[in-house]
Amino acid sequence: MDIERYNFPEDRLYDRRHNWVRLEDGQVVQGLSDYARQAAGRILYLDLPVPGRRVLRGEVLAALEAERGILRVWAAVSGTVVGVNERLREETGLVDADPYGEGWLVRLQPSHPQELRELHRPDDPSFKEWFLLHLSEDIARGLGRPERELLSLRRDLERAYHRLETLYEIGRATSSTLNLEQVLQMVTRRTAEALDAKGCSIRLLDESGQVLRIAAAWGLSEQYLQKGPVEVRQSPIDQEALQGKPVIVLEAPLDPRFQYPEEIEREGICSVLCCPLLVRGRAIGVIRVYSAACYRYGQEEADFLMTIASEVAVAIANALAYRKLEEIDRAKSQFVLTVTHELRAPVATVQSLLRVISGGYAGQVSSKQKELIERAERRILFLQQLIDDLLDLAAGKTEHIAEAPHPVLLNPLVTRVVGQLRPVAEEKAQDLRVYVPHQPLTVLAVEDGIERILVNLVGNALKYTPSGGRIEVSLERHDAEAVLIVSDTGIGIPEEALPHLFEEFFRAENARAIEREGTGLGLSIVKSLVDRYGGRISVTSRLGQGSTFTVYLPLLSRGGDDEMR
Repeated sequence: MDIERYNFPEDRLYDRRHNWVRLEDGQVVQGLSDYARQAAGRILYLDLPVPGRRVLRGEVLAALEAERGILRVWAAVSGTVVGVNERLREETGLVDADPYGEGWLVRLQPSHPQELRELHRPDDPSFKEWFLLHLSEDIARGLGRPERELLSLRRDLERAYHRLETLYEIGRATSSTLNLEQVLQMVTRRTAEALDAKGCSIRLLDESGQVLRIAAAWGLSEQYLQKGPVEVRQSPIDQEALQGKPVIVLEAPLDPRFQYPEEIEREGICSVLCCPLLVRGRAIGVIRVYSAACYRYGQEEADFLMTIASEVAVAIANALAYRKLEEIDRAKSQFVLTVTHELRAPVATVQSLLRVISGGYAGQVSSKQKELIERAERRILFLQQLIDDLLDLAAGKTEHIAEAPHPVLLNPLVTRVVGQLRPVAEEKAQDLRVYVPHQPLTVLAVEDGIERILVNLVGNALKYTPSGGRIEVSLERHDAEAVLIVSDTGIGIPEEALPHLFEEFFRAENARAIEREGTGLGLSIVKSLVDRYGGRISVTSRLGQGSTFTVYLPLLSRGGDDEMR
């Protein structure tokens, strides 16, 4: 037998063909164990020169390399390292045994720390798993337990670890995304793997609450999945599960509670575990796992699947609620779009008639009448602005109305828009400055949308900054983002108003005091446009000292240094 020159403090070794070699009474005999291979990974070094040499447990040193690339080191149980070979030195550097005599190496000092970080991470789950498994063997051996009991303990620990890992991954996935299809597909796969099942499926109740339709599945054939929806009244198993308790089926082909027993048998399924998906005590569906072995599931597996089901049910409820909110928001936007379009024509007609009357074309107008007409014109102008804002807001949220984003060069656009607003600053003796980079900054957006962002942000700065104040508009590059900064020395924003600043129709109290008329839609339009272009917006402000709005947009090309214009 061809065995690498390494030693291992167990009675199992690897040969070059990656088979396990088992030691009985110190003598080498050949054996094969997939379970052991998965548990320990690959032994890098064995200090066993020839078959037949007697090996004393706890006397030798070995290095294991896991499938994930983590370096694992085992030392003598006595705490004494009997032989550190050259290859191990090259890979780990200086090695010390721990002072407690537990057999673990407590210090690895490689010549290249970065390589060690890649090889040995004690916080890695796979390393912790290996540590627990070997620790259980030491404890069991110390208590004199039989080998089969030791193996059972090892398997129990490994199974518990994998199930905890599954729960962690599912919890992380359900809390990090609202993509329901993606989450459910991952859940079915990981659940089946954790329970060593043939397959897993998730079915959700339809609006009637009487039919279960497939939402995700893993490990099941297309033919089995295409058998159609399950009618609850014809499926006693699902009826029981939907009452809130797990259902364990030990021999599915012989169980009369199945709606499609012939499909179950054809699929090669013998055991089934079915658990409800409950949201605040109300069942919204079921999750099932299937095994080809009979009498496969018990209370332990049922408890584990119920834990998964509770996580999944919350994720489904959140995703469905989010979808409902999106539908309501789209319906609201469509309604606003329709109404404002209908209002445009009569408002334009009223404006035209007021101009006719004001111009004396319908007869002589007295000074009192002219004053009333001017007041009406101001209100109509405000109404027109409100209609325009509502149209912009609705169009930005309605994809089939909004123009598709395309490459937009920001540099000249920023300069042009600020130039158009400069007369307003000059009327109030304000210092309006603009900074743009020498090199071009291009983003994926719409020119009219970027212009609207600038007009709203700079317009607000001009409006709420007193005469003689200062407004700065800067275009910069931060890594892979174009950054637009609008700062002023104006009235500032109250701290309690900041969280609501981008809400529709919201206006801070100090802004209302200065400008009574205002739609409260400008900043919500800005936020909607920035979101549509894949960016983000932030604001900092101190009452009485001014505000700074910062817009970040993903770059398509890079720019260079800034210049003042």
